[in-house]
Amino acid sequence: MIALFPKPYDDELLYSVLARYFVQCGYSVYISAATDLFEKPATIPDIDLINNQNDAQIRIEYIENHISWFLNNHPDAISEYLDEVRVKYYDKMEQSGQLWFFDKYSVSV
Repeated sequence: MIALFPKPYDDELLYSVLARYFVQCGYSVYISAATDLFEKPATIPDIDLINNQNDAQIRIEYIENHISWFLNNHPDAISEYLDEVRVKYYDKMEQSGQLWFFDKYSVSV
């Protein structure tokens, strides 16, 4: 089925490409597509799938790039996005001394 994997559009998110693949291949349930693509039915195409968020520098670069690429066009979503980042990565960011990042965007931790 990988031969049916769609060519990404310019600036298309990986999640969108995977969604198009899912539909084009006619999968009736996500677990079947995830098993075929990732060999693990529980794999979710989120930020950790394509980026090593355990690496402190990569994590900050990814978050900054996401803010400048998408969220600058949707400034009302920045605080919600950073709340999600805080929930998911607070401990790792605290360990690596990156909590300053939330101050930069006036998000309380």
